[in-house]
Amino acid sequence: MSRYKLQTYQFGIVNGLRQDVSDRINSAMPNNLFAPEARKGHLFVLTDAVNEGARGKEACDLVTQTVIKTFYADTSFSITSGLRNALKAANTALYEFNFKAAHHQKTAVGCTCAVLRNNDLYIAQVQPTQAYVAHRGQLRALPTNPSWQGNVSSSTIMPPNALGTSLFSEPEMFRNVVEAGDMLVLCSSRLARVLGRADAERMFCLSEAAASLEELYAIARRNSLNEAHVALIDMLPFVDPNSELLSAEGLAERGKAAASVVGEWISDVTANAALMVRREKDDETGDPSSAIDELPPMPAELEDVDPRDMGWLNERPRYRPRSLRDAEQWLPSAYLGETSMVAAIQAASSAPSIDLTDMEPLPVDFAAVPVPQRDPVVPLTGWQKFIAPFRYLLAAIVTYIANFGRNSRPMAPPLPRFAQARGGDLSYRRSRRRNIPWTLIALLIVLVGGGWFYVQDRRTQNTEAAYQDSLNVANAKFETAVKATDDRSALEELGELDTHLETLASDQGYMSNPTRKADYLALRKKSDNLRASIDRTSFLTDLKLVTTMPTSDTIGKLIVTPNTGKNDLYFIGTENGALYSYTEGSSGQPISLLKDGDEIAGLPAAPIRSVMLREGELAAIDAPPNLNAQSNIYFYLRDTKTWVSRTIQGSELWTRQPFPDIETYGGGLYVYDLGRTDSATAGEILRYRSGEFANLPENWITESTGDFNTKAVVDIAIDGRIYMLQPDGTVGIFEGGSLIDTVSVPALDPPLRARRLFVEQEVSAETFRDNQGHFFIVDAVNQRVIEVNRQGEIIQQLKVPSTSTIKLELLNDVAVVGSGSSKMLYLANSNRIYSMVLPSPPPPRESLGGTTTTPTVQITPTP
Repeated sequence: MSRYKLQTYQFGIVNGLRQDVSDRINSAMPNNLFAPEARKGHLFVLTDAVNEGARGKEACDLVTQTVIKTFYADTSFSITSGLRNALKAANTALYEFNFKAAHHQKTAVGCTCAVLRNNDLYIAQVQPTQAYVAHRGQLRALPTNPSWQGNVSSSTIMPPNALGTSLFSEPEMFRNVVEAGDMLVLCSSRLARVLGRADAERMFCLSEAAASLEELYAIARRNSLNEAHVALIDMLPFVDPNSELLSAEGLAERGKAAASVVGEWISDVTANAALMVRREKDDETGDPSSAIDELPPMPAELEDVDPRDMGWLNERPRYRPRSLRDAEQWLPSAYLGETSMVAAIQAASSAPSIDLTDMEPLPVDFAAVPVPQRDPVVPLTGWQKFIAPFRYLLAAIVTYIANFGRNSRPMAPPLPRFAQARGGDLSYRRSRRRNIPWTLIALLIVLVGGGWFYVQDRRTQNTEAAYQDSLNVANAKFETAVKATDDRSALEELGELDTHLETLASDQGYMSNPTRKADYLALRKKSDNLRASIDRTSFLTDLKLVTTMPTSDTIGKLIVTPNTGKNDLYFIGTENGALYSYTEGSSGQPISLLKDGDEIAGLPAAPIRSVMLREGELAAIDAPPNLNAQSNIYFYLRDTKTWVSRTIQGSELWTRQPFPDIETYGGGLYVYDLGRTDSATAGEILRYRSGEFANLPENWITESTGDFNTKAVVDIAIDGRIYMLQPDGTVGIFEGGSLIDTVSVPALDPPLRARRLFVEQEVSAETFRDNQGHFFIVDAVNQRVIEVNRQGEIIQQLKVPSTSTIKLELLNDVAVVGSGSSKMLYLANSNRIYSMVLPSPPPPRESLGGTTTTPTVQITPTP
């Protein structure tokens, strides 16, 4: 039996695109213990078409299906013979496949078949394919690459024995011993040609399988391989059965030991019962034909034996005397007038004999007669004494069952009355029925039933004790995490605690008990709260759906304005370029305010790409599909519910994808072109003064930004100052065209990947000048929003629980309105908008019994 488990990693490159599951790599794993795959081993097949363009995929699929089907259908017990027959059948099928095709559509296929059975590895190979076996730190290449031996690089000409080239193709056979820790690698010939010996030994003998797979993909991309396929079969060791009490391996080993003890006991009892039946049959034979047919001859002279020489009598085996037949057949008339012939024979044999000798009897020396000695009796052990009654009861039951057929046969009719009175017969036959030992059977049933209930009770108690021990271990880990001296140690303990809790949750027996389940949920909640206090995580458990776009389009920009308790929402669809409005709490769908094709002042509007509040009024900017056309800014007149437009000078130079990030303050426009990285205006903010949109913009940043790279900015925000966000969460604060502060976010796990920035609006300029407003950074990749204060400290991470039905997979924008404890958080996710009251930050870990060491970030002013 193999002491390892298989872990397979693979990828395929088809037309330059990566596939996590390659269609050229197939495996046959056993579905149950009686499947052919379990008897003949696990089969892995890698195919490599010489000509990928000429029906290469169909040829490889045909070879793979034929090999798997033929190998497991073969009745031979030899794996080598089965692999050879399978490859011959695949070669024949591919040859017929090519015979029917045109010349330019014919192709040949290389194939590597690997079979793992226990600790043996069998490989059958037809080039061009490559295999590597890493065993105990040594790497073996099958076949050996010529470039590894100092020769020229391997040829790209099709090998003469490739499948499909002729009707005769003989595979190369290899065999190797594998064990836990080894690795088998199957790869196509194109990838094998660019793989050096040193790289192969380092990846397959010294590195992890997952890391080796990614490095192989990097090598393939570095060499511009359009077609490559590779599979890594890692043989991982099983967990020690003694490491965990409730592990599957531990239960299996203990089950085998218990089954062995019970099997030995049943075998012992059955053997003793069969021996008793056999002895009883020998002693109580009822067949008259077994009697002696002839009397033994009488000796001519009787020897006078000294009693002192009679020790040999003790060594003679003693048999039960049997009835003897007469030496000849007597007529019935010979017995007339006699009661019984047997009685006459017994009377004659019992008559005293006449002593005619004149010698004096010799005195008998009884001291000289040897006393028979018994074999020493070995005392029974405690276990043998305990099972002795059960053995005797079981032997009696087995004896009764063995004689049941014989006892149930009909008895012979009773003899006449005078024959019964004779009391003797010439042959012996048991005629009495055996009584069924009902008392013993009932006692056995009671004992077995009582033993079964006792065992079940002990088993239940042991299970409860094991479950309680597991819960105690989990509680101990939680206490250790609470009392940890730093956050890193606490997170490590929480990681072990999460693994332990997942093991308990996967145990159906543990979770079936309501009390144990309640204890598990309570401990899970405490663990989540402790992790939240360390990670500064707040879960968005009360998210409510505000509205949904009429189409499946994604919301690109969200603006929320307070309106007497019912906030107004304005948002844009990224694909259709339509501007929608919705009043929170109203019924119906969002209203389209402005969309592509609407006529404004006699001219059709282009798709809307930006929306803002300019001095309290709604404004939108479109993006004409013509690259040389200028964008228009539209102002919404609430009184007349109409739009007026103005042309923005110089907007024809803006990039269309991605569209610039445009913000407004004091009636002016501030434009940051995200897609412009190679011109003089790259990383620059262009300012249009209020009412001067017909004039060209001016550069707003007037001084050097130092180490802050303005070309790497992903979003900007403005509230009197301009804030520029970088992908790692660093925020540059600008005022008057100069960089005055830089705020960096502490390292997070997983790392922050910033996309959008929202600056919390302040009530007064004095509060703003004291740097009390918070930043809300959208991390769409990790589905979270990070709240950071002006000192760079993380206030909280806003996430949805893992058990929530809402997934923030397309989180595009965030908005916060209100003040104090009534702040409302709005999230634009995909085509939906959610809202809830902004949760309070989690309490520090010190409130749970530990010490907190949350790192802070120093704000470094730029000179």
